[in-house]
Amino acid sequence: MRKGLIVSLAVFFGLSYGLVSLAADFNGDGTNDIGVFRPSAGLWAIRGVTRAYFGSTGDNPVPGDYNGDGVVDIGLFRPSTGLWAVKGVTRAYFGSSSDEPIAGIPAGGGGGGSGYLPKTGQTTSYRTGDDGELQKGQTVLVDNGDGTVTDSRTGLMWPKDGTGLGYASGGTKTWNDAIDWANGLSFAGYTDWRLPNINELKSFQEVTWGYYQNQNKDEYWSSNSDAGGGSSAMNVFLNYGSVAGSMKTSSLHVVAVRGGE
Repeated sequence: MRKGLIVSLAVFFGLSYGLVSLAADFNGDGTNDIGVFRPSAGLWAIRGVTRAYFGSTGDNPVPGDYNGDGVVDIGLFRPSTGLWAVKGVTRAYFGSSSDEPIAGIPAGGGGGGSGYLPKTGQTTSYRTGDDGELQKGQTVLVDNGDGTVTDSRTGLMWPKDGTGLGYASGGTKTWNDAIDWANGLSFAGYTDWRLPNINELKSFQEVTWGYYQNQNKDEYWSSNSDAGGGSSAMNVFLNYGSVAGSMKTSSLHVVAVRGGE
């Protein structure tokens, strides 16, 4: 089995708690499909692809390409017995109740030397053979249709409008005010927003060019204090990805995030 962790999406295709949201290429067309696993019923629902009953409460969903055909298979791990069951492929006992499953990378994802590079977002072509024409890479940001996007690599939900409410309308804040603002934000029907940590902010920087042409791409606060002391905190320049530290009393741009691990 190839090494790697399965990518989980926070795109809410489902109506209640007890759902595990998933993103993987379940039909082999090269793009991730939106799906959920409902443990209480053992239901797998892959939007526009399939519905299947496979598993039960207590099972962990672990979809992956288990037979090398380039399509993600429905699979589960049952901690109570150490059972791995992959629909139509195999059943094996490997593990116990204290183990965490590590699934193969879904088809179309990274790992195994194949890499996982996001599209740049450039859609205008200035000559034959440039990125605007070819648009190579993986589609990373999934538009949720509610003013937010979800990063399919991390499961993090981000505001879509670079100068909208989820970016404090393009304003700046001190570090403490930024945390208070994010924690108190009510946006797109959610109230569990927060200031992203430094790794989350760097991951988002990779795909912001081309997606947010109206976004101010200067310094953005992370939720991390500088390791050198409590008077400064870490920030990321969203225009070119460098990381720096600034005094917490400085006024920098902000963006809120929700979800993820």
